[in-house]
Amino acid sequence: MFEPHVGNNCEGCLLPQPPEDAIVRHLLDRISTQEVEILNLRRLDESIQRNTHLFEVLLRKSQEGILLVTPKMMVLRLVHAAFGHSDADVAGQSVLLFIHPDDRDRFQQVFSRLLDGQSRTATCQSRVRNPREIWAPAEIEMTDLLDDPQVQAIVFNYRAI
Repeated sequence: MFEPHVGNNCEGCLLPQPPEDAIVRHLLDRISTQEVEILNLRRLDESIQRNTHLFEVLLRKSQEGILLVTPKMMVLRLVHAAFGHSDADVAGQSVLLFIHPDDRDRFQQVFSRLLDGQSRTATCQSRVRNPREIWAPAEIEMTDLLDDPQVQAIVFNYRAI
């Protein structure tokens, strides 16, 4: 029995030529879209790397420390150290462990006023323990950024005085 040829150039075939395959067109369009998305992601990644480098360069010479703290006074993250601690040293610890025992009541009062909404920022002077167990006088500015979706923490900017 004679089987008709299915190829595109068959004059003897009684079947009409199929239209261009819609699936192939769709896949080629999807590949093109993915290539554009990949290019955009590469640009975004390069921008993030540039910004991260700039942030690190700016902080490198800074004498000020930056700490992210929860409303329960737990350290979320050490962004930049001013007294020699590492993030691993302080993350998950109570801030009060680093505040001199004689200064804790005053420190907690200032922190409580900040959380009560009496102000967005508050400043407190206290002695802060460094990794060598030495107490150094510091000024700590606390800023309530709990409502900021990019931060969601109390930000401590602190420096030796």
